[in-house]
Amino acid sequence: MASHKDRFLKFRHKARAASSWPYALLLSMLFLTLFEPLLYLKLQNIHKDEELEALSFGNDLIARFDRELNTLINLSSGLEAYIKVHHGNLDSAEFQQYLKEICGNSSLIRNIGVAEGTVLSYIEPMTGNEKAIGVDYKTVSNQWPLIEYAIKMRKGTLAGPVELIQGGQALIYRLPVFVDDQYWGLLSTVINIDQLFGAAFKDLTNRGYEFAIRLDDTYKPDEKRVLFGNAGLFNKKNAVLSTAGIPNGTWEYIISPQKTSTEILTIRVIEYSSVFFAIMLFFLFNHVFKLRRQNRETYRNLKRSEALLQTIMDTTLSGITIMDKNGYQIFANRTIEHIHGYTLEEIMGKHFSMFTHPEDVERGSQKLMEIFEGKIDSYDGEFRLFHKKTKEIVWIHVVASRFPGKFINDEDSALLFYQNITKQKDNEKKLQELNATKDKFFSIIAHDLRNPFVALMGLSEYLLTKYNTSDREDHRKKLELMNESAQHAYQLLENLLTWALSQSGGIKFAYKKISLSHVIDDTFKILNASALNKSIELLSKVERKHYVYADAYMLETIIRSLISNAIKFTPRNGKVVIGLADNHDQDKEFVQIYVEDTGVGIPEGTINDLFRIDKNTTTCGTEKEKGSGLGLILCKEFVEKHGGRIWAESTVGKGSKFSFTIQGKSN
Repeated sequence: MASHKDRFLKFRHKARAASSWPYALLLSMLFLTLFEPLLYLKLQNIHKDEELEALSFGNDLIARFDRELNTLINLSSGLEAYIKVHHGNLDSAEFQQYLKEICGNSSLIRNIGVAEGTVLSYIEPMTGNEKAIGVDYKTVSNQWPLIEYAIKMRKGTLAGPVELIQGGQALIYRLPVFVDDQYWGLLSTVINIDQLFGAAFKDLTNRGYEFAIRLDDTYKPDEKRVLFGNAGLFNKKNAVLSTAGIPNGTWEYIISPQKTSTEILTIRVIEYSSVFFAIMLFFLFNHVFKLRRQNRETYRNLKRSEALLQTIMDTTLSGITIMDKNGYQIFANRTIEHIHGYTLEEIMGKHFSMFTHPEDVERGSQKLMEIFEGKIDSYDGEFRLFHKKTKEIVWIHVVASRFPGKFINDEDSALLFYQNITKQKDNEKKLQELNATKDKFFSIIAHDLRNPFVALMGLSEYLLTKYNTSDREDHRKKLELMNESAQHAYQLLENLLTWALSQSGGIKFAYKKISLSHVIDDTFKILNASALNKSIELLSKVERKHYVYADAYMLETIIRSLISNAIKFTPRNGKVVIGLADNHDQDKEFVQIYVEDTGVGIPEGTINDLFRIDKNTTTCGTEKEKGSGLGLILCKEFVEKHGGRIWAESTVGKGSKFSFTIQGKSN
C-alpha cells in the first residue's frame, strides 16, 4: 500500500505537469507581442532604405538633366554676349554662320531663332523653318504671354511643350537681350524634347525605377504640366518626390520602384505566418517544459561531474590541449596559461605556431601529420615556446597521441600533454658551463701553469751545472728567461685568482665616480715597458673631463687586459689607441670605450669564441708572448657586472678593435 509520502509526490508531479500550459501560453503570447513590433520596425526600415535609394536615383536623374540643360543655356548666354558686342554692325551672313556653329555644337538643338524687337529675323537651320521668318511674336497668342513675361522679368524662361509655328512640339528657352539697359530682342533656343530626355536619362530605365517629370510654372502656378512619364505616378503611395529649380519655375521628379521589394513580400508572409508559429510554439513550449523538468536532475549531475573534471584538469601540473589535424587549438586546460602566458580565450581556435618557436613549428606540424596518417602511434619530444609577457623561451616536454573517438564536429583530433622543463634545461646549461669551467681550470693548471715552472727548473738546473764553465753573458740570458717564465707564471696565477674570486662572488663591487683618463694613464705606466720593447705607440684620445661610474679594480682590469692584448698582437712600430666612440650605446646612460690596434687581426671564425671559457682561443703574440686565456673572459664578466656589453671587430692583417660599454652617469 502506498505511503502518504508517495501519494504526495505523485500528486505534486501531476500538478506540475498540469501547470505547464499557462506558461506555454504566456510565452506564445509574448512571442506575438514582441515579434509583431519587430516586423513593423523592419518594414519601416525597408521603406526608409527604399526611399533613400529612390532619392539617390532622383539626385542622379536631376544631375543628368541639369547637365544637359545647362549646356544649352550656356550656348544661349554665349550668343547673347555675341549680340551685345556686335549689335551695332551685325553682319547677316556672318551672324547666320555663327548660329550654324552653335547648332552644330549640340544635337539636342532643333533650331535657334533671333528676333530683333519681337519679329523673328534669323533662324538656323533655315531649311524647314522658312515659315517662321518675319513672324511677330505678338501675333502668336499661345506663346506671346510667356515671352512678354520673360521681357518684363528680364530673365530667361523655359516653356514647353510648345506648339511650333513650323509644326511639332518642343521645349523653348527664351532669353531677352538688353543692350545698354534697353530691350534689343529675343533669343529662342528650340530643344528636341525626346532627344533631351534620351540624352539625360540614358541607361536609367533599367535600374528598377519608373519616374515622371512635371513643370510647376511660376507664370502659371495653378497649371502643372507632365513633361515625361506616367502622370499617375504623382498619385502613387510611397513614391518619392524630388524638385529641381529651372528658369521661371520648378521641375518635380516622382520616382517609384517598378516592383514591390521581395523583402516586403517576405515580411508579409512572415507576418501572416507568425500566428501559426505562435500556436505551434504553444505546444512546443508545453512539451519543452515537461522535458526540462525530467532532465533537470540529470543536467545537474552532469554539471557537477563536468565541474569536478574541469577542476582536476585545471589543477594538474601538466598542460593538456586538443588540436585538430591542422594544428588549431580546440580545447585546453588552465595550466597552459601558467606555462606560456596566453589565456584560453587568446589561443582557442588559433594555430599552435602562435606561441611556438619558429624553428620548432615545422617539426611540430610534421609529427602531428604522422600521428593522423597512422605512421606513428604517439610522439614524445621537446619543444620551445615563447612566453607572452616575458618573451623568454619556455622549454616543454610533449607527449602527443591521437584522441580516442571524435571530439568536435566528428573530426579527428590529437591529445597533447606537456610539462614545463625550462628549469631543468637551465640547470643542464649551467651544468655544461660548470663542466666547461672545470675543464678550462684544470687545463690551465695542468698545462699553462706547469710550463713556466718546467722552464724555471730547467734553467736553474742548467745554471747550477754550468756555473763554473759558462760565461757571464750566458748567465744573463738564462736569468732573463727565468725572469720571463716567473713573470708569466705570476700573471697566470693572478688571473686564476681573480677569475676564481669572481666565480665565487669574492670580489666586492664598489661603485663610484672614476676619472677615465687617470685609469688609462696608470695602465700606460704599467704597460709602457712592454710597448717600448716593441716600439709600439700608446695613444689616448680620452679627455680629462670624461668620467664613468664603475668599480675601480674591475675597470682597471678590463682596460689593462685589452691594452695588454693589443700590445701582444701588434708587431713592432705599431700603434694602440684607446678612446670614446662618437656614437654611444642606445641607452644614453652608457658610454662606449674602444681599444684599437694595428696588429695581425683575428680570423672571422675565431671572434665569436673569444669570450667563451669552453673554447680555447689562446695564441702567442707577434714575438712569442704567452697568455693565460682568461683575460678576455674576465673582461666579459666584469663588463656584464656593470650592465654593459663587450664585442670585437677585426680584419686580418690590418688590426682589431675591442669595444665595451659602461655607465657614463650615476644611476
